[in-house]
Amino acid sequence: MSTGVPKYFLVGLPDRAVSESSDRIEAALKNSNAEFPKGRITVNLAPADLPKEGSAFDLPIAVTLLNVSGQIKT
Repeated sequence: MSTGVPKYFLVGLPDRAVSESSDRIEAALKNSNAEFPKGRITVNLAPADLPKEGSAFDLPIAVTLLNVSGQIKT
């Protein structure tokens, strides 16, 4: 997460379901009375050569966003 124009980037060759994760994560955070962080967010799903599919990455991405934005402490 960095300053700049608010934008959500997902890199590492995600499939369509993974690419749509920002919408699901934003809705889940709002329904949990949390805030989707404002700023430039880059999620790197490395290594790029391994397939990424489905919504299994939503929870780890959401928890990371909450941690980085200071909404939870680990």
